[in-house]
Amino acid sequence: MDQTKTKSTGSRATLSKFFVSNPTVSFVRFCSMNLASAIRVSVMPKESALDIADRGFFASSGTSFSAASTAMDTLIWDNLSLGFDDIIPDWDSLRICTFYPAHAMVMCAVREPLEPEIKDSDSGGDVSMATYDGFDLCPKTILFKQVARAAKSGQNILIGLELELLLYESGMDFTRSRTYACSYNTSSLHGKYAPVMDEIVLDIGNAGIKVLKYHPEGSTDGVFEIVLAPYPPMEAADAMIFCRETIKTVAKKHGLEATLMPMPFEKGPPRIGAHTNVSISDPSNGNAHHFLAGVLDSLVAISAFAMPSIESGSRANRWVQWGRLNKGCLVNERREGFWEIRCPDGTMNPYLTFAAIIASGMTGVETKKELTLKPINGLSMDMETLTDDERKNFGIKHNISDSLGVLVDALKDDKLLRNAEYGFGERFVKFYSTVKTKEIEDGQPMTVLERKERLRHLF
Repeated sequence: MDQTKTKSTGSRATLSKFFVSNPTVSFVRFCSMNLASAIRVSVMPKESALDIADRGFFASSGTSFSAASTAMDTLIWDNLSLGFDDIIPDWDSLRICTFYPAHAMVMCAVREPLEPEIKDSDSGGDVSMATYDGFDLCPKTILFKQVARAAKSGQNILIGLELELLLYESGMDFTRSRTYACSYNTSSLHGKYAPVMDEIVLDIGNAGIKVLKYHPEGSTDGVFEIVLAPYPPMEAADAMIFCRETIKTVAKKHGLEATLMPMPFEKGPPRIGAHTNVSISDPSNGNAHHFLAGVLDSLVAISAFAMPSIESGSRANRWVQWGRLNKGCLVNERREGFWEIRCPDGTMNPYLTFAAIIASGMTGVETKKELTLKPINGLSMDMETLTDDERKNFGIKHNISDSLGVLVDALKDDKLLRNAEYGFGERFVKFYSTVKTKEIEDGQPMTVLERKERLRHLF
């Protein structure tokens, strides 16, 4: 995404060519992800989309709610801004909605009005992203800045996702889970779910996102994992959002529901995650250890983005530790410079999660941060049963709380992520923390089942 230009060069020609190559497309979904990880959308017919490609952006009042909307469908009035936001399509993310071929989908950056003015939503005007003015609450732009920072230091980062999901029938009893020994077992392929998963994976692949495999996962019938190929961070984030839309839409076409939320049942398994595989291009000269040290140092704060729902904590309460080829650790080093980070779940905002990982890791590289935590290698030790003395011996001090409020407090206390130059800036952290605090407040009067029903619908 070239954010130094108002318009992508030849955007109209590019979009026109796309329409010729994809004759079924009549509409374009202009999408952005807000601070609550919800996907906001404006759907435009082809001619309107071509006009936007000419102009480079469009103005919208709806996205003014991006920094004020919560996952509980409430508004924070103090976070609302006057005027219209500018929506800037990233045409590199344009792809046909293979799950609904009449539509295409493009992800967008969101620029706030710099002055509280009312602007004609059909009017033009110059939008410059060269200095990032007005973009400090835009998750996509925040990730772009961190990717550019890493590239400037010679690090090209790749991210591969393992997306877990649950397929289920509408009206299902969520007070208790159905437990079967079906992880990697063919029993989950014997019923109605295999054709649905096949269609999901084919639709993702036909949209240009490479799927390495899928398989039954966990201990509950209907739980699967889709493993995506590694991509540059922006492409990986865009791909996750497309996959989420594909999964939920295809399930509904077959009379089913689908969710990526971490603990969909009131009690018991499955625990559904979105393990995030991160690699750096140059692990030499201690870079791998420095990057890892930076990530581990901020991992509790990063979890405010990676586990951002009020039900995410059901997968948490894990000690911050790393190991080599040890899936019992929150960070599993598969080889030097390549890690599986196991705390993210399907409710995360991928732009913010990936940006936080890169920001902390690159700060570790740039400051040559010392890796003080000792690795716990292999699968011989249960991390949760370590004694106080054993944790002290390995250097373990922090854990990922099961409380979203504790994670948000850790974010507010994290000097790196609050830093405007190296992290996200004080203003962003304040807005994000306000959204999450409001979600916690709104969720408290609800029953567990009511909260989970809301989140299953959204995620």
